[in-house]
Amino acid sequence: MEKIRAKHIIAMLLVLAAMAALCACNAQQADVPLASEAEIYEMQRLYRSSSLVVVAKCLRTHTDASGNVCCDVSVERTVAGTPEHLGKTLHCPLGSMKEGEEYLLYLAKGEDVYQSEDMDSFKIVGDTAFRIKNDVVYVSGSVIDMSSIETAISQAGSIISVQSESLYYKNIAALSEGSDYIFIGRVKEAPAIKPMAFRSHENGATIENELPASLLTVEVYGSVKGSLKYGSEIQVVYCPTMAEGMIDASTLKPAACDPAKLPVPVEGDTYLFFLSKGPDEKQDYYFGVNPLQLMAQLDDNDRVNVDGANRALSSFRSLDAVVRNIRKALNG
Repeated sequence: MEKIRAKHIIAMLLVLAAMAALCACNAQQADVPLASEAEIYEMQRLYRSSSLVVVAKCLRTHTDASGNVCCDVSVERTVAGTPEHLGKTLHCPLGSMKEGEEYLLYLAKGEDVYQSEDMDSFKIVGDTAFRIKNDVVYVSGSVIDMSSIETAISQAGSIISVQSESLYYKNIAALSEGSDYIFIGRVKEAPAIKPMAFRSHENGATIENELPASLLTVEVYGSVKGSLKYGSEIQVVYCPTMAEGMIDASTLKPAACDPAKLPVPVEGDTYLFFLSKGPDEKQDYYFGVNPLQLMAQLDDNDRVNVDGANRALSSFRSLDAVVRNIRKALNG
């Protein structure tokens, strides 16, 4: 753990050094002081609290139905988060932006906008929009080079956020309810396991460590639960050592599991997946509900193959029977 913390400290120092060097050039041109270390860390805090970070242009300011001054902005670049909002107009309940100017915005999902069904509403984390001019970001009268902010965000994004606990389900109804996504898919790529950095939050504390893991590329075939579409490709985090922290969902007691009983992904094979989305909306990673019930292998005759330790599925032999019981559970 100390080695891991040391690596992260060194990496952060390198990032801060790069920020200082890049800021210096722009500050001399603009005759504006450099951002302090405290301001840089504040930008990192805003990143961790946001679900989307974008560069956007203010289209107009207006007063909403409640009498609050708001802005409509056009997303010109996604800095962190899924790119689905690129080119879209977003509604932000903040009136300090000026029409025609660009801003760096740290956003979190907001409430629906009255009479603005064609727009998504977001609140601005920290109630601050950072003006951008010539790729320089203005922060409380200081400046930070935009490329430096993107470097820092890239560093933070390389650490995969994961739930602090992994729940094990004893029956198919509970497993179906506990999964966000259930679908048939094929493992296109299963890279070799290697150390990867993970971050979780527990009791108000942030825990970072390295675990042996692999990022699977999975092609979606048929969806039973969730919004994943046929033909889409997703990245699934495969981390067998997370089984050590499994908890029985019905008793909330530890659910020990022999590592030899865990499913092992094989490139080209087809599986029935039981997944949840990662806790950080800015990262597009999916996780098994737990390492044991992550997936059930399907053979050429659509027979389901799982270890007996997976009690929710071990009594089933055919895919049809599993899907019928999942739908029965979901439809009540």
